[in-house]
Amino acid sequence: MGLLDDVLTVRDEQGNCPIVVALGEEKLYFLVERVKAIGGCANILIKMGDQVTMIASEHFNGGTSDAEDLSDISEWENGDTTIAMFVTYLRTKPNGVIMPPSLPKGPETKMLLGEKPVSMESIPALV
Repeated sequence: MGLLDDVLTVRDEQGNCPIVVALGEEKLYFLVERVKAIGGCANILIKMGDQVTMIASEHFNGGTSDAEDLSDISEWENGDTTIAMFVTYLRTKPNGVIMPPSLPKGPETKMLLGEKPVSMESIPALV
């Protein structure tokens, strides 16, 4: 509807405003992967507590930049820092940072399907 056109500054080649959402407590690795999955350019909305913070992710085509260069993947141990911690760091970098296209993944997470399904009627209503 165009209500956020002034806020969503990143646009793709077709003029659309790609959006990625994340929670502050998620690992930075997953945010970088989401942005990569939609082509590297995105308006990123991050929920941290009772606030939403926005980050603009755009392609960096080389050349001169005042942004801090974090693009050397060999300098990253893993992408386990939280997104909230990255936002805190990014606030100290007024010219932004240059990120690698992906980050090394931290320890694997094992997920298992519950043994028996729970009916919706047995879950109390959230108010």
